[in-house]
Amino acid sequence: ILYANDSVGNTNSSNVSFTIDATAPSWTQFPVNQTVEFGIPFIYDLNATDLQTITFSISDTTNFSIYSTSGVIRIATLLQIGDHPLTVSATDTFGNINSTLIFVRVRDTIAPSWSQFPVNQTIEFGIPFVYDLNATDLQTITFGISDTTNFSINSSSGLIRNATLLQVRNHQLTVNASDPSGNINSTLIFVRVVDTITPSWSQFPVNQTVELGSAFVYDLNATDLQTVTFSISDTTNFSINSSSGLIRNATSLQINDYPLRV
Repeated sequence: ILYANDSVGNTNSSNVSFTIDATAPSWTQFPVNQTVEFGIPFIYDLNATDLQTITFSISDTTNFSIYSTSGVIRIATLLQIGDHPLTVSATDTFGNINSTLIFVRVRDTIAPSWSQFPVNQTIEFGIPFVYDLNATDLQTITFGISDTTNFSINSSSGLIRNATLLQVRNHQLTVNASDPSGNINSTLIFVRVVDTITPSWSQFPVNQTVELGSAFVYDLNATDLQTVTFSISDTTNFSINSSSGLIRNATSLQINDYPLRV
């Protein structure tokens, strides 16, 4: 009852009642920690009930945004890998607040993907080998190879080169693209080194004339990236040093024209 009195004793009274709201909103679904893949949009919906209008809010408005009426939370920036603490609140008109701390855990479980899938390579013996790896990822990529004896790689650009003179054979090479979270994309390729280029004559062989009864000596010279072996077609009348290319007569040559393939 409320009373009003004046100075001469007149009194007026009235019955009134007051409603006091000291109860904070209650969560319809209690907020829980969230895990999201790095680079994937984050959306989380808060829901609460109260007899009055509810206003939703969050503690971190740098990395997140929230619709104050619906309670939908979204990311405001690219969330970096790690645990992001976030206090979420539901407040009614009388200022009663229900606050809960959750963590938004950002993880990277996806390996880099090849822009162009690595494939086997064939290279001519003695020719420099260059092969470029390309991959994409939301984080920085580091490139690597399994064979660092015969090959070298620029870990940032992915450019592979031969580190030695690659011998003629199939060279097995595992190429990798990895990110800082330890996710690795590995592919096995073969670098096939072939030799399809014949030796070249240092001095082109020409017809020879020898006097009857004189010794015949003729020197072949050729170059190649591999060891050169010399041979002749007629081993009855001639002999050859297969290493040096020196040809001699093996018999007493008669007056004749002797065809000789060298």
